[in-house]
Amino acid sequence: MAIIILTGILFIFYLKDNLYEFIDLCILETKEFCRNGKIEILELIKNITLIVIAIVSMVIIRKNKIDSDQNIIILMCFAIGANLLVLPIINKHHVIMSSFLWEIIILYEIYQILKPVFEIKQVNNVLKTVSFILVLITIVKSISLTFIYNKNIRIFDKDSAFYGAKINVETLNEIEEVTKYINDIKQQGKNVKIFSSTAMFYSLNMELDNWYFDMPLIGNMGKNGEGKVINKIHTLENTVMLVENENFKSNYQFMNNVRQYVKNNYKKIDELYSYDVYEINNIT
Repeated sequence: MAIIILTGILFIFYLKDNLYEFIDLCILETKEFCRNGKIEILELIKNITLIVIAIVSMVIIRKNKIDSDQNIIILMCFAIGANLLVLPIINKHHVIMSSFLWEIIILYEIYQILKPVFEIKQVNNVLKTVSFILVLITIVKSISLTFIYNKNIRIFDKDSAFYGAKINVETLNEIEEVTKYINDIKQQGKNVKIFSSTAMFYSLNMELDNWYFDMPLIGNMGKNGEGKVINKIHTLENTVMLVENENFKSNYQFMNNVRQYVKNNYKKIDELYSYDVYEINNIT
């Protein structure tokens, strides 16, 4: 059944002339991701340790027939699938996400192994007290975070792509100024492209056709992603491009080679917040 569904989905992609893009972005990009070379050794060791503890605990539960291990097996199937998130970039974020289910499994196993102890009245009272304290700490922390982030402004404009979001004052001012700058450029009859990891602040709200420039990270654009972006830049005419400058704290996957290419081959005409502004005109 799954094969039939997958075949149907691929056939729909083919009819919509999106099959190559699907393969390129979802399969061929794996090798590109590996170029990032980011491996968090300590986080990876933690992930492996959790897996080992979970498996050993399950063996103990099965050997002592403490409880049916059906729930643990089901959770482990999900956890193994979630562990694929680690690949191909083994960074802290991916490892934490893939470890979450293993942590739940271990807590569940500890409960099953120590269940007779938890049923002792004195122990049960201690657990209730600890639970109450943890809930109280969570409430206090949530309230404190509300005051910490009270400088953020909530967007109430229903026409905005960020309706309901809370944005700090500095970022909001930057968005307003850059938006005005982009509108001025468009009124001059020029096209606008934004090569930045924060481009969606403008491409979403202004409905800009920004192609893949919205998230210019290595591995996000399929096979030979940087070459593909440079080739796309070659096709641009009468265009002003806002390029995330080198002083901005970019994601480590950012396509620095493309930024350097633009810097070396096109005229810089302005600077605005975290952007260097270039004039792109490839008319031959």
